[in-house]
Amino acid sequence: MSNTPSTTSSANIYGVCMATTVNGGSIDIAPGVLATGNDVLAQSLVRRQMTPQGSDPSAPNDGIDVRQFVSAGLTQAQINKIPGQIQAQLLRDQRVSAVSVTAAFNQATNVLTLTELIQPVLTGPFSLTLAVTQVTVTLLQSQQ
Repeated sequence: MSNTPSTTSSANIYGVCMATTVNGGSIDIAPGVLATGNDVLAQSLVRRQMTPQGSDPSAPNDGIDVRQFVSAGLTQAQINKIPGQIQAQLLRDQRVSAVSVTAAFNQATNVLTLTELIQPVLTGPFSLTLAVTQVTVTLLQSQQ
C-alpha cells in the first residue's frame, strides 16, 4: 500500500480535521472550523511539541514537550542543542521531508522563541513561530 494519495486535491492532501487553536498550555477545538492541507500538518507538529515523550501509548517514542527547555539560567550551550532535538522529533512525522529550526532565548522574560521552516513531502514549505514558557506554548505565526 502506498502513502501517496490518489486523486486528492492539494487543499486536503493531509486530510481534513477539526481546527484547533493553541491557547497557552492547552489545545482547544475551534467549533465549526475545519483544517485542511498544510494546516492539518502544522497543527499536528505543534501538538507533537507539546506532548511529553512516552505520554501517548500508541506512539511512545513520539513527542517532545518544548516547555521542558525553559528555565532560568538557560545557557547558550543548552540553547544551541534545542534545534537539533526538535528537528529530530519533527522528522519522525512521515509527512515531513526536511526541517530547519532556530532557537532564541530571552533571559529577561524567560521566553524561548522557536522559528521552524517545514518542508512537507507532498506540498510547499511553511513556517511556524512558537513562543515557549515553562507553562505555555503559543503559536505566534504559521505562514505558507
